[in-house]
Amino acid sequence: MTTTVGEGAREYAVPAASPGVGEFASLEPGYDLVMVYAEVSSDLETPISAFMKLRDGGPCFLLESAESDQMWGRYSFLGFDPGELASIRDGALTVSGAA
Repeated sequence: MTTTVGEGAREYAVPAASPGVGEFASLEPGYDLVMVYAEVSSDLETPISAFMKLRDGGPCFLLESAESDQMWGRYSFLGFDPGELASIRDGALTVSGAA
């Protein structure tokens, strides 16, 4: 099952996310964050192409799992619109509030 998001030239289909809308709405109200995920066939999308579609110019990341001797990873994690940012410049760690 897919959902079409975006508009015009940036419109694309995305797989159904989990938890679904109903389950998401019924979660304990005390949660500040909820992980939402979707499984995507690697035949149809690459981590880089998904990342390029989801990024919106703000802070974002793409992490991929791979063994040191393998070219391809099994999992990719994409994140955007973070609650906090951590950066290292000249050996100094800085953590700032919401982006």
